[in-house]
Amino acid sequence: MSFLLAIKAAREIISRVPWQMWLVISLVVAFLGFGWYNRSVGYREGSSEAVTEIKDANEKALEKADRASDRVRKCYATGGTWDVAHGVCDHP
Repeated sequence: MSFLLAIKAAREIISRVPWQMWLVISLVVAFLGFGWYNRSVGYREGSSEAVTEIKDANEKALEKADRASDRVRKCYATGGTWDVAHGVCDHP
């Protein structure tokens, strides 16, 4: 019963608000929703760009590490020793 009274009271309050106020309220809600949507889209685009940049940097680092390890392997294959301090191959 109290639920029905609450609904009746809400209807009374709503009916007392002029249509111009409802227009203002709906415009404010629409503006806030549009702003939130644009912000979330920008956030997603920015995060995907950051992920792409990190992925590219990781690929470049892997390529550089592979080139460096190839030099070390070639050094050992030719019978040399790799000087870690200077980054060169010491041949006997």
